[in-house]
Amino acid sequence: MGMKQCKTCLNNSKAQALLELSVLGAIVLMLLGVLISYGLRYNEQQKTMQQAFRRALKTAAEANAENTPILVEHLVFNDTHIPDPGNTFGVGSVSASVSSGSVTRNNMLSKSPDNESELPTIEIEINKRRLPPLKAAGLRTCKNDFSLCNVPEEQEKKYVLVYGANNVDVTEPGVCLEEQTPESIDYERDLQPVCLRPSNNLKIVDSSEGEIVNYSVTLNRCKIITDKTFCENECIKDCKLMPSTAAPEPKCVENCQTACPVDIAIPWYCAKEGEKFVMLDSLFPIGPSNKRRAMGVQSDNTEETTWQDDERWTHLDKQETERDITTTDSVNWKTETDRTIVSKPFGDKSGATVSEGVTTDVSQKKDTTWQTKW
Repeated sequence: MGMKQCKTCLNNSKAQALLELSVLGAIVLMLLGVLISYGLRYNEQQKTMQQAFRRALKTAAEANAENTPILVEHLVFNDTHIPDPGNTFGVGSVSASVSSGSVTRNNMLSKSPDNESELPTIEIEINKRRLPPLKAAGLRTCKNDFSLCNVPEEQEKKYVLVYGANNVDVTEPGVCLEEQTPESIDYERDLQPVCLRPSNNLKIVDSSEGEIVNYSVTLNRCKIITDKTFCENECIKDCKLMPSTAAPEPKCVENCQTACPVDIAIPWYCAKEGEKFVMLDSLFPIGPSNKRRAMGVQSDNTEETTWQDDERWTHLDKQETERDITTTDSVNWKTETDRTIVSKPFGDKSGATVSEGVTTDVSQKKDTTWQTKW
């Protein structure tokens, strides 16, 4: 009786060990599949980053040529098939890796665009398909914007505050807005009249005038132009802090308080009705997620996978003979991805946008045969 119980215990132990091995083995295989999938995705992301960086290096090398963009940002999308071990045919999902890169040569860091062909651009590449470049800024000069002609010194400081010192240049001296009069103390000692209020003709590289516009940057710019209190607060944030008191430098604060109350021309995209910037609302409507729709490649896209061709469905054939067994996988599938690119027509001031659909695909069509002898 005792011997029978021991045999039963031994059989139960073997069954338990087999059950534990099957459960543990399934978990190990699942974890292995997750690691492999992560490794494939990480590898593709690294390749995309290198691809975007190399594109930027090539653009920087060509920046010395005349009438070429001084700065180009490259945005690269690569759709890659990530196999699924759980699928009979190994068909998994299509994963998108995204990266961007821009490089500027040292001798071009201080150069400002002189014409439209030198304006910064954004080039988008999706699955090795390069789309026409989109301008990332517009050029405003005295010739096409009369508000930039004969700008007094106090307004020039406000333009620099709004658009940045690197984006505002003096093309040529303007007229004198106020000359010294005989009532001035030093008038008799001056051989020539002294200009008390000089003016300049300005050139502005405006990032809100390009085909791709950033909502946050443009909204902040409009608030600085139209709201003097907001302008002063934003200006003081950029002031250096004194080591002793950790307070903003008094000279910087004084400059902010002097520049912000000055009125400058309000660009078309900052037009207001009440408290709303109506042109910005037109350029960036609120989407289904209650967020402003951004320009450029939209974050939402659609995928559609088809599993058949003109001849037959994807299938598995198995043939058995007395000597061997042969299996043949016939795989034929395609995943199409539809993306939308939103931009603004260059030079358009109506608040209209353009949506362009781009369709790319990842596919696989092959036959694989395995043969094993009995």
